[in-house]
Amino acid sequence: MKSLIPIALTVVLTITFASCSKPNNSDNQAPDPVMEDSTFKEPVDSSEVFSHFSYIYYEGNARESLCANNKQQYLLYKGKSNLAKDFADYYNALLMFHNMYSDEETAKRFSDSENSVNLRMADSIMRLDCSIIRNDTLRRLVKSLRKCKADKVQHPDQENDTADKASEEFFGFLSEKLNPIIESSNDIYQAYMDRKGIYDNFYSVMSKRGKSSKAYKRELIAKMRSADTPVKRHVYAIEYAHSDSACAHFLIGAVVLDNEFARGEYSPYLYGMWRTWRASASTMIGKSSWAYIPNLLYNQKRKQVADIILRHIENNPTDTFAQGLLINIAGCENISRHGSLFGNASISEQMSHFPEWENGSNH
Repeated sequence: MKSLIPIALTVVLTITFASCSKPNNSDNQAPDPVMEDSTFKEPVDSSEVFSHFSYIYYEGNARESLCANNKQQYLLYKGKSNLAKDFADYYNALLMFHNMYSDEETAKRFSDSENSVNLRMADSIMRLDCSIIRNDTLRRLVKSLRKCKADKVQHPDQENDTADKASEEFFGFLSEKLNPIIESSNDIYQAYMDRKGIYDNFYSVMSKRGKSSKAYKRELIAKMRSADTPVKRHVYAIEYAHSDSACAHFLIGAVVLDNEFARGEYSPYLYGMWRTWRASASTMIGKSSWAYIPNLLYNQKRKQVADIILRHIENNPTDTFAQGLLINIAGCENISRHGSLFGNASISEQMSHFPEWENGSNH
């Protein structure tokens, strides 16, 4: 059966791409020459795309518990840096909070007369392994939050404000620790946003997004291959993900970004790369609140990126921007089941990170 996956996925993707590709009707965008269409080659082939996304199509379970998958998502730091240990704790605690909330959402959506889904989700929440959090105070707060959330999920019809109080105490502790770090990194944030040292005028580059120009895509591929630093290569990879408005390209762009993650090299753009990757990947899933949402897959990739950032923090303990970067990726919520008026948050995730799509029919 496994050997049929690439064939089946080819059919699914072909239908998807054909139905949602967006024609380029811009008056000021000349059509690509015939030779460009016949000679252009994407930097990844179709087999890589199929391999990358088969999980979403063939292993999805809409009732999947995120809290039941401990070791696949969290930072299990074994080094000697106390600073890195602290940031691994902050990351793990925030992700545990997100996963408890996601399991609570799933319990509400799929609740039945026998309360079986609620009981299973409550049990999964209680099985969260808080022992990986080294800080005694933070571990106690997460344990308290775990108990309150599990009680709320198990008894959804009972009044329960203890979970809200536990959340306030939890975030009060983290705010005291993390707000100074985030504020200290704000002064250099704009320089990274403007891509200083890479583009003279980044906003003119943004105007090229979604235009599907083969010449521009060729240019970005050449720049990625010749880039002499991870910073440049990551910037070009992000722009490549934005360079085409066709559905097929969203997935190709995601694989290009994933190949960069596999290199394990740090840059200040890793958080933006992961958000772009997740927004691209989320075009593959259903948009309703009942759909399978592969947050476990997204969080495994989140962990891969966070590991790179944590290693950088270990070796560069004065880099407060990297510290803020790790907090940003830890603080990013899972894709919610009720994230928009029309369904789950994959819609708003795509619109937030790919605003150039908004006039297309590619959702």
